[in-house]
Amino acid sequence: MKYLRFTIILGLLTLFSFPSLHAQQPAKRGIQIVPKAAPTLDSVYDQSYAVIIGISAYDKFPALEYALKDARAIEKRLKSHGFQTATLFGRQATRGNILKLLGDEMPRKVQGNDRVIIFFAGHGQTEKTADGKQMGYLVPVDGDIRNIRATGISMEEVRGFSRRLEAKHVLYLIDAGIAGPELGKSGTISPGERDYLQTIAARKAHQILIAGGKGERIPLVPESGLSIFTASVLEALEGAADRDAKGFITFSDLAAYVKPKVAEFTKSRQVPQYGNMEGEGEFVFKAAAEPMDPDRVSRQLAEDRKRLEEDRRRIAEEQAKLRELSKTAPGAPSETGRDGRFIAYDNGTVLDTRTKLMWAAKDNGANINWQDAKTYCRNYRGGGYTDWRMPTQDELAELYDEKMINTNPPAEGCGGDYHLTNLIHLTCCCPWASETRGSMAAYFGFSNGPREWLDQSYLGSIRVLPVRSGK
Repeated sequence: MKYLRFTIILGLLTLFSFPSLHAQQPAKRGIQIVPKAAPTLDSVYDQSYAVIIGISAYDKFPALEYALKDARAIEKRLKSHGFQTATLFGRQATRGNILKLLGDEMPRKVQGNDRVIIFFAGHGQTEKTADGKQMGYLVPVDGDIRNIRATGISMEEVRGFSRRLEAKHVLYLIDAGIAGPELGKSGTISPGERDYLQTIAARKAHQILIAGGKGERIPLVPESGLSIFTASVLEALEGAADRDAKGFITFSDLAAYVKPKVAEFTKSRQVPQYGNMEGEGEFVFKAAAEPMDPDRVSRQLAEDRKRLEEDRRRIAEEQAKLRELSKTAPGAPSETGRDGRFIAYDNGTVLDTRTKLMWAAKDNGANINWQDAKTYCRNYRGGGYTDWRMPTQDELAELYDEKMINTNPPAEGCGGDYHLTNLIHLTCCCPWASETRGSMAAYFGFSNGPREWLDQSYLGSIRVLPVRSGK
């Protein structure tokens, strides 16, 4: 009997200790810690919004050749990244409309887990404040340099827009040269930190990238017709900024790509500014499936610079040839038309019989800075004369007549009504004048008659119209 009881107990122990045919590994018991999954880019934000402002033709500032084209290119790119866009282009981009959209409409729409991009392409202006600091202003289409504090949008107001937006991440892209606000350092969280994407996605970040500093002009990339700033931003978002192939692009990646590209292209005459206005997180973009080759981009920029240098050399050669032309005055020209006090001649000149000044019948026809404009007038040989010069603001003002509307076609990117005789063809609103004060130079606007000043290096849509004494 004892032997039988022992045999039964042994059999039961063997049965319960034998591994299950269905369980290859024993089940874990007790509390288990499951690691939190890293966020995907699709889960970082709820909604993505973009406000895009582009102004080429101004009421009281020279026209800009690139701004509207830049804004439309950015709009197209951001739509491909899933952004819902609102635009203010040209005449729509008044101060009132900008304040309404950014200060009232967007705060009512945007929620706490959204992201917002605000892109501005247009004129910037910088003024010295009473405490000696610099204040930058974005210039709306109805901005007035004589009343920039009342008609511009200051960087303090930009900070105000940011404070009104509940968005987790806000990014300002400013395609203008201005003095920026005081900024904190961006990229304070190391990419090597554990759960990097999760960390930067969770923290608030209001950030800004500005094309250049006070008075720095924004040159074009010849092949695309875009500003070098916008062209570099677009390249970055196409994938060129994702240099370590992590699949996403942070604001720090974007700025680290754009700043050296712009500085290299302009030989450091334009250096972007960037940083955090608030927070320690990072604005995040999804990288393109096939990142651009940075070396190819560098080669393209080098080729663009080479073409610009060749253009400069060709212009210098043509100017040298002009200097070799005969310096003797021509014979009597033939009259081809009259418009009140103005007489046009077949040698490309127009005589103002009231002031006794002789004007070139057409401006130089292209963007030009003040120094090159002065050289252009000195070398100009219209009508065979050798004593052409740059006009004063007063002399240009004598041509202005509010009752006249010039019907000659403006250049691409220029527009509006120019108030002067049809015998003179202005391809854009605003010719340089001879007066200077420090680094600034005068110009005159024929859209509505302002006497204004710009940095002598400015290369927007501004022209030169040679003049000489007709006595």
